[in-house]
Amino acid sequence: MMKRSLQQIEDHYINIGYSGNGLRKALLKDTEYQKLLRERKQ
Repeated sequence: MMKRSLQQIEDHYINIGYSGNGLRKALLKDTEYQKLLRERKQ
């Protein structure tokens, strides 16, 4: 599987209808997104 960027993951949720607080909650639950965030903070 190709590694997606944070932006690609965020865009995916926006495209399926998430926005605002719902988008934030969806990204908090997304394990791939959270893993990428942790890697960037190191």
